[in-house]
Amino acid sequence: MLERIRWWLASVFASWALELMRPETTEDGFSIALTDAEKQAQWRERREQRRKALERKVAEQQAELERLRKRPVMQSGPQALPTGGRAALAATIRQERTKLQTEFDRAVQAETARAINETVLPRYNKEMADARQVIESRKGIMPRKEYLLITSCLHPDRSPSKERLNEAFIAFTRHELVMCREKEMPTAATAIPRNYEEMTARREEMRKRREEIRRRQQPGSTKR
Repeated sequence: MLERIRWWLASVFASWALELMRPETTEDGFSIALTDAEKQAQWRERREQRRKALERKVAEQQAELERLRKRPVMQSGPQALPTGGRAALAATIRQERTKLQTEFDRAVQAETARAINETVLPRYNKEMADARQVIESRKGIMPRKEYLLITSCLHPDRSPSKERLNEAFIAFTRHELVMCREKEMPTAATAIPRNYEEMTARREEMRKRREEIRRRQQPGSTKR
């Protein structure tokens, strides 16, 4: 046990002695015990060592560049392949182009179908529905029977009787107000009667007008 303690103390004293014997240095790495001339000589020596190391590194890089420059350049790309390899590569490229073109066409068709289904067709169907509604609400100005009667009398290859002509005339003139333009046959504005006498006179006028219309519609009448 005592031997171990003596050995440990000896090692501690030895490390202290070495620490005390080590020369002190400045921040730039020079020993404090050196003179200024010795420091300058040591600094020049270190600078020369760094210069030589840099020159060696530059020379090594130049040699490497020269070696790379002299190295034969190997061909790259399809030309470097053998004939069979170039043919296989060209076939693969054609297949990929065909595949990409097919995918592109499908995408365009899908987008076109989506645009038609979401934009064009709804508007078209609405317009067709509106047109169908207008057609179904069409009432016409005369029954088809009267229309056929009038056209049969107007046909140049037929010779209708007088009675049939009279019926066609009455049917046609009945729709005079609808077929004529408002500018050519203006609708008279009806004024509101201001007293009992004007109302009685208006009633009499309307009675005479209705009688005139009935008389014109009677068979055999040609007065308009």
